Amino acid sequence: KARIHAHVNYGDWMGRGVRWAFSRADAIVAVSAFTARTFVAAGYRSDRVHAILNAIEPSLWDPSLAPAPGRASLGVPEGAPLIMSAARLFRAKGHFELLRALALVKPRYPNVQLAIVGSDYPPDSGTTRLLRAHAATLGVEQNLIFTGQRSDMAALLAACDVFSLPSFEEPFGLVFAEAMAMKRPVVALTNGGTPEVVEHDKCGLLSSSGDIDALATNLLQLLDNPALRTQFGERGRARVERYFTPQRMASDFASLYANMLA
Repeated sequence: KARIHAHVNYGDWMGRGVRWAFSRADAIVAVSAFTARTFVAAGYRSDRVHAILNAIEPSLWDPSLAPAPGRASLGVPEGAPLIMSAARLFRAKGHFELLRALALVKPRYPNVQLAIVGSDYPPDSGTTRLLRAHAATLGVEQNLIFTGQRSDMAALLAACDVFSLPSFEEPFGLVFAEAMAMKRPVVALTNGGTPEVVEHDKCGLLSSSGDIDALATNLLQLLDNPALRTQFGERGRARVERYFTPQRMASDFASLYANMLA
């Protein structure tokens, strides 16, 4: 029996050999129901397409970490609200939209800081340069921190008040689960696989693609309300521990293999 684990949505950019392999697979396992639907919509047999949600190891994410070391490593002034975004830097991750929302947040929080963690993808894309130019036109260049690729994500997440990644057609968004494991509220979009990870109004706030006003409103709602951030953080951690563990993922795969071999 042949199985392919699909971490990305189906797209015409996939090579002929990749599409041939998918067509011959006994099972295509997608990381979310949204990603699974992209394969069914492309014509793959629905009885061979399955969704098994991704997982992280919650014990590797310690929400009791102090925020001070991470904030110091970023050079964030004391008392400044800190929004964090982490992903490879390319158009679909929503950084340009996030900068537009930041410009709407700044009048209420002039000292707000947005830390963008990650490197350009592909490396020669110039995305960081374009984001800096966009920030300058919006008047938020002084509120922006580019960290590049970092290996201390737990410390960085511990430092932030809100995590935001308004990526569109996100296959799953593992970083959402990581932020939730660190008890940080999430601001993101309602499309892609994101709503399968982040429950709106329970562990984060989701808005429609392209609605910059709603994105900014969600950021402001959480920055304005520390108690709500704590409440969402607790619920997010509980959701990760219940749904996004390796044990649950292994159990789902074991059930799939049993059905395939029956």
